[in-house]
Amino acid sequence: MAASLRRAGRKTTARTYDAMIAATAVANGLPVYTCNPTDFNDIDGLEVIPVPVPGDPLAPSAHTQTTHDTTHDQENPQQPG
Repeated sequence: MAASLRRAGRKTTARTYDAMIAATAVANGLPVYTCNPTDFNDIDGLEVIPVPVPGDPLAPSAHTQTTHDTTHDQENPQQPG
């Protein structure tokens, strides 16, 4: 993590907590969801998923996002017909 931050021109001491978060995510194969995605730019092997800042009037509303609940589909698979 420190090498990735140095290559990006960032001081590792100023980004210690970001580096620990990134290292934990990479080690466990998990993405990082953050309101500050630029804090994690150029970290090798890290998937960063930006999220809107809570209360930001310019951010898209969470109510406009749609998801498909597959729970029902798994419990009652459709029969070909």
